[in-house]
Amino acid sequence: TMQGLDWVLVVGTKRSVWMAEINSGVPLTVGLVAACIVGLCLIVFLLVRLATLPLVRMIDQLALLEHLNLEQVKPFERLSSLSEVATLMLAFNGLAAALKEYRKYMPESLFTKE
Repeated sequence: TMQGLDWVLVVGTKRSVWMAEINSGVPLTVGLVAACIVGLCLIVFLLVRLATLPLVRMIDQLALLEHLNLEQVKPFERLSSLSEVATLMLAFNGLAAALKEYRKYMPESLFTKE
């Protein structure tokens, strides 16, 4: 036996051969990442819309209150699923009802525009 002699075997392959499997998965990976980004953007858009749509409706109603168009103000019958916004809507309903009641006892000249 030969002692102290180490043998090393080197095998050479083309880069395209051993990278073929990796390269074949790249389009799939890029497609999945792009689909995830688009999906997340859609979810964020829907969540923001869920939160802001009731607030936009409330702003429209507040504009009517600002101009004392109390006949056109409609109470919110369907409250938001977000508890903070629902509380705000209930407060608005109370304010609108109080202003309508208040108007009964005040002279009409206070509510006409000059």
